[in-house]
Amino acid sequence: MKTFWLCKKKGRRAAILPVPKQDRSGVEFRLLDEAFFTNPKNLDEIYPHLKEWEVTTDNFQEFLNKGTMTRAGVWSPCTGRPRMVALTMDDLRNQGQRGLLGTQMTAVVVEATAPKGKKTFKRYRLPTEQELKAAEVENEDLESVFAEIPLGIPDEPLPPVGTLGFRIPRYGFKKWRDMFTPRQLLSLGVFVKHSRKAIDELKQGPMADKEKISEALAAALVILFGRFVCYMSSFCLWEQQAGEVKNLFARYAFPIVWDFCEANPLSSSDRYYVGAIEFASKALQSCLHATANAHKRPIVRCESSLANKQIRYDMILTDPPYYDAIPYSDLMDFFYVWQRRIIFDRTEEFSVNYQSAAAPKWDDTTKDGELIEDESRHHGDKVKARKAYEEGMTTAFKRCCEALEDSGRFIVVFANKDVSAWEALVSAMITAGFTVTASWPIQTEMPSGLRIFKRASLASSVWIVCRKRKQNTPVGWEEEVLNCMREKLFAPRETLGGRNILQYYFDLGIRGPDFLWAALGPALTAYTAHPFVKKPEGGYVTVPEFLVEVRKLVLQFSLGELPGFRHIQQETQGRGEGLAIDPVTQYYLLHRAYFGFDPAPAGACILYANACGKSETELKLLWNIIEQGGQTKRGRPRTEDMEGAEETGASKGNEYRLLKWQERVQQEDLGESRAKLPAPLIDRLQRLMHLFQKNRAGEVQQSFDRWGLKDELAFPPLLQAIRELAVRDRQDTEKQLVEALASYLKLNKRQVIVGNKIMEASLFEDNDTAREEKG
Repeated sequence: MKTFWLCKKKGRRAAILPVPKQDRSGVEFRLLDEAFFTNPKNLDEIYPHLKEWEVTTDNFQEFLNKGTMTRAGVWSPCTGRPRMVALTMDDLRNQGQRGLLGTQMTAVVVEATAPKGKKTFKRYRLPTEQELKAAEVENEDLESVFAEIPLGIPDEPLPPVGTLGFRIPRYGFKKWRDMFTPRQLLSLGVFVKHSRKAIDELKQGPMADKEKISEALAAALVILFGRFVCYMSSFCLWEQQAGEVKNLFARYAFPIVWDFCEANPLSSSDRYYVGAIEFASKALQSCLHATANAHKRPIVRCESSLANKQIRYDMILTDPPYYDAIPYSDLMDFFYVWQRRIIFDRTEEFSVNYQSAAAPKWDDTTKDGELIEDESRHHGDKVKARKAYEEGMTTAFKRCCEALEDSGRFIVVFANKDVSAWEALVSAMITAGFTVTASWPIQTEMPSGLRIFKRASLASSVWIVCRKRKQNTPVGWEEEVLNCMREKLFAPRETLGGRNILQYYFDLGIRGPDFLWAALGPALTAYTAHPFVKKPEGGYVTVPEFLVEVRKLVLQFSLGELPGFRHIQQETQGRGEGLAIDPVTQYYLLHRAYFGFDPAPAGACILYANACGKSETELKLLWNIIEQGGQTKRGRPRTEDMEGAEETGASKGNEYRLLKWQERVQQEDLGESRAKLPAPLIDRLQRLMHLFQKNRAGEVQQSFDRWGLKDELAFPPLLQAIRELAVRDRQDTEKQLVEALASYLKLNKRQVIVGNKIMEASLFEDNDTAREEKG
C-alpha cells in the first residue's frame, strides 16, 4: 500500500492501520477516525505492535503517509518493520509475471447525508462480510453476460513490455481485461449489453429516420461509455484530500497503481454513468450549437496525411504528436476494445472502421501510421524510431503545404518541454515550405487533477500560425536574421500598449518553461522567413543553434524581471544586455524563481542550464547547485536552520532539486575557484552568509575584500534578489542573514533619483513597498 490514509481533510480524517494476526499469517485492519487523530495519546498501549515497528506519536503521521511501499520495494507488516524491505520491486514484478499478485478490499467509502440538511459527506468504514462476498464474481456470471456481446470479454493483448508509457505489462498484466476487477468487468458488460439493446430498439422503431437516429445514438452511447469506463478500472486512484476517485487518465500513461478505488457505477456523482450522461450531453450540445449555422456539414475522417487527395484547403490546423511524450494509439485501445463491442456490427461503416483488433499503429513497411518516437515499434532501435518520427513529420507537413491554398494558413498547436521535439517541429515546418507569421500561447491545460500533484507540466500550448513561403525567397544571413529576431522580441508594439512581446507575455502571468516556449514563436518569424540561414564564415545556422540564441535572450529577460535587476531591465528596454552575472548564478536565480526548492522536471532544468551556457552535469557535480531527485539525500547534513516543515514530495530520477544554502555551505571550498573556473557569485554570497552566521566576522570581511566584491556591480542586486526570494519561500533565517550581511558590509543603502535629486534609500525598500501596496 502506498499510504494508509483514506481522508486527510481536517475534521474528516480517516486512515486504516494494519494489525498482524496472532499467527502472523496475515493482517487485519483497524479504522482510525477523526476522534482518534484529535487525541492520539497512548499509541503504543492501544496498538502495542507499533513499538516493534519503531512507530511513535512523533512519527505516526509519516508512517501513515508512507504505507508499506518505498522506492526500493515493500516491507511486511507480518514479518518486518518499516524500511526493512521484504520484496524488492523486481520481486514484485516477478511475482506479477507468475500471476501471484492479488487484491484485497481494505475499506469502504459511503456517501452520507448530514443531519438537518441536504449536504452530503464521505463516511469511512471497514468492509462487511457481505461486501467482501459481493466483490467475488464467478466466471460463469462473466461468461453469461459477455455471451450476448460480440467478441466477448476483452481478451485483446496489451502492448508488449517496453512500450512507451506502459509499465503494467512488467507486472503480469497481459490483456485489456486484466485492467479491471471481475466485478468491474461484470458491470461494464451489463452496460455494454444494454447499450446495444437501446440501439436495436431505435433501429426497429416506427420512426422514418430510424437508421440515422440509431446510428447517432450509437455514437453518443460510445462517447459517454468512454467517459464512464475511465472511472471503472483497477488503476483509478483515491484522492485523500478531495475524497474522490481520480480517473485513469490523470496522466497519459499506465503506470502501476497499488491502491485503487472500485467505484459504484450507479452512483449519482458527477462521474460514473450518470455523470457521463450529463457531460457527454453537454459536449454534444456544444458541438451542435457550434455547427448549427455552418455553411458545410462537418466531416470527420480517420485517414493518413499521406493519402492522395485533390482537395485544396483554406486552413489546416494540426495538434501533432509530441515526439516520445504520449503513446496515443496504445492508450486509445483502452477505449477501442469497448467501442468495438458496442457498435462493431451496428452499421456497415462501423464494421469497416472497427474490423481490426486495435487502433492503427506504425507500419514499418509502408512507412505510414501513427507518428511517435517509440522504439518498441522499431525492434528496440531508438535511432531508427527517432528518424522515422522526424522524416514522417516532415513528409506530413509537406503534404499539408501542397494541400493548402496559396493564401491559406497552416496552424500548429504544440506544448512540449523537450528541446528535441521543438527542433524536429521547426525543421519540419521549414523543410515543408512554411514560414511563421504569428504565434500565441493559449492556456489549454486544466489546472486541476493529478497534473498538480508534484508534477511540473506546461499550462499553455503555443499556437503557431504559418503561411506558405514564396518559392523565390532568398537565403538569410546570420547577423540580419538575429537582429530581426531581437527586433521581433524587444520592439515596443502599439497594439500591446507600447510593450514588447516578452513583456506582454510576462504581464499575462506566463512563467518558467511556458514563457520560454511562448517566446519562441515570435522569434521563429525571423528564422523561418528563409529556406536556410548562412553564416559569413561558411556553413548554416542550424535549428538547434538558433533556438539556443533565442533561449539566451529570453532567459536574460526573465532574469531582469527579478528583484534587484529590474532597473537594468528598464535601462535596456527589456533586452537584458547589462546583466553581467556569471552563468551558474544566473541558473540558480532562474531555477529558484520558477521552481523554488521543489522537484523540477529534468527537461526544463537542462533547458535552463544550456541557455545559461552550462550543462546539468557541471551544475550537479562541479558546483553542487542541483541534486538529482527531490528529497534530501541520506547522510547529507541537515541543520536546524533548514526551514520548511513540509516534507519534500517523492520524486524520480528525471527531476532535479535546487539545494538550499544550508546544504551547500558544508563544503569548505565554497566560494573558491574549481577546475580552473572562477567561483560563481552565488557561492561567494552563501559562503559569506555561513561565516556571518557562525560569528566569524573577520573572515567575512577578509573574504569580501579578497574576492573584490566591493567593485562587483551584480552583488547588491543579487542580495536584493535572494532576500526577496527568501521572503517568498518563507526562509526567515536566510532573509535575516542577507539583511544583516548587507548592513555589516555597508551595502544596505543605494542611490536613487527622485525629482532630479540623488537621494539615499534602503537596498530593500522598493521590494517591501511593492509588497505592501500589493497587500
